[in-house]
Amino acid sequence: MKKYKYILTLILIITLHPVFAQDVNVKVEKKPVPVVVQPPPEIINDPGLSEQSVFEGDRLIFWVHGLGGTAYSWDAAAAPTANTYKVTSLLNGIDYSTYSLTNAGQVLQTTIDGQAEIYGQLNGIEDPAHTNFIIAHSQGGIVSRAAYKRYADLDVVDERSFGGIVTFGSPHQGAQIINNVDDIIAYANQSCIDLTIGPATEAWNGSWILGFAPDQIMENAINSLCGFMSHTVLPIVMQDYLEPITEDYQVGASVITELNEFDEDPTIPIAKVAFYGIEEAPVVWRTVYSLTNDVNAGGSFSAGYDEEYMEIANSNFNSYYLKYLAYSNLYDLTSVNCTEIVGAEAWIPGWASFVCNPENLNYEYNEYGSLINGDVQWFPYSLSETEENRDAYYTGYRWWANVEESYLSLIGAVEYVVSSCHCDCLEKYGSDPTPYEALHTIDCGGNCDYFEDNPPPNTNVIHCDYAVVYEKNIKPNDGVVLVESAQNYPGANNGEGNAMIGSNHMQMRNDSNTGTQLNSLIEGNQGLFFVTEER
Repeated sequence: MKKYKYILTLILIITLHPVFAQDVNVKVEKKPVPVVVQPPPEIINDPGLSEQSVFEGDRLIFWVHGLGGTAYSWDAAAAPTANTYKVTSLLNGIDYSTYSLTNAGQVLQTTIDGQAEIYGQLNGIEDPAHTNFIIAHSQGGIVSRAAYKRYADLDVVDERSFGGIVTFGSPHQGAQIINNVDDIIAYANQSCIDLTIGPATEAWNGSWILGFAPDQIMENAINSLCGFMSHTVLPIVMQDYLEPITEDYQVGASVITELNEFDEDPTIPIAKVAFYGIEEAPVVWRTVYSLTNDVNAGGSFSAGYDEEYMEIANSNFNSYYLKYLAYSNLYDLTSVNCTEIVGAEAWIPGWASFVCNPENLNYEYNEYGSLINGDVQWFPYSLSETEENRDAYYTGYRWWANVEESYLSLIGAVEYVVSSCHCDCLEKYGSDPTPYEALHTIDCGGNCDYFEDNPPPNTNVIHCDYAVVYEKNIKPNDGVVLVESAQNYPGANNGEGNAMIGSNHMQMRNDSNTGTQLNSLIEGNQGLFFVTEER
């Protein structure tokens, strides 16, 4: 699932340096399902890129990367595992993007069979079906399951080259982020507009040249640029992410449903383990950082840092909020009679034009006045322009305030459940002519007829509105895949001990939790099949 970083990278770019958008009624078409292509011999026979010696008696671990990954994706974890335990780590560089999920499973099965034949002979492995196993990340886990299913489809289960599948962050029940690809594009478009409008409006109103031009010109330019970025550039950047294979593991996809039905059979002779990450808030910035930085760069099991973009986001949030306050205060100062601000000085002939000047009011009485652009060429702003600047920065401020929930919604992690219901009634009491609002709690599914037909004593109920109160529930997730999907590998060992607290979708390939869980796996805590001696 490495290609998810393309989506998030664009969102990151427009949040840190917004310049582009337009209308969002554009859909991205996926490529047609291709004819399966067998991998070339150099992939089948590739021993993996980690430098290691091959020892007789080693069992084989096939490390399978996610969508868009390479043979290096697991290298930082595979190498020390082979150095510590009696295993030979085998990597591959299959590009899944050109295949459907079923075809990708066929290619992986062919590749692993080729590796197992060569290295099984070198290692002296007599029973590969009960010796070797797969460790897979993200989409690689789904492809590995499809590879195993192929043995069953061909009725050659006894001839399989591995007997176990271990997954890290794989979307076993589908990935909602794939279902929401059109929403992601629309969100990127609107994000660009929301974050650009503040600085653009301020600069436009602050220029004595542009100030004479209609604001619509600026708005059209922003819409056009943002539209180009979200509807032209973004689909190109994330083209691999839109390949046929991703469609096969949308939530509710028939292919993933069929795979789950196969794995629900308790007689399937394979050991299964599902590890899953639970990232802490703010999920969006931790995830984006790990998606846009190489988690293997710092060495084995070192991908723990993910806070850099949090600091940038907090700085931008504060910047937009303080600009909003600055223009809000300036609007309040200039929208009232000057005497309410400066007092009697406002009545002094000649002097009033200075003390009541918006620039002076901003300087003397605006707590945040220094934050208003000092490079503006056309000061003072008119009252309407000050209002435009205020509202534009408020739009950006609200984006920063809501980005976490917005992102979690895109990956399917936000669930709204009914908490309570009530009637909001407008009532009058006794002879008092002034109406007031009253709230009456009711059972959900009912209506407000009772209160309108049976008002409280000495009360006249004018009108009632039925209202539902929703409670927001954030589902645990790794920033890309929900725990309920990554954990639910049918028939697998997937208990609470398999949780990787604080690991996001990319970190789980190489953080301290990865090392801990790999050791736990090979020591037998997730099943005796995986027990392996140390060197």
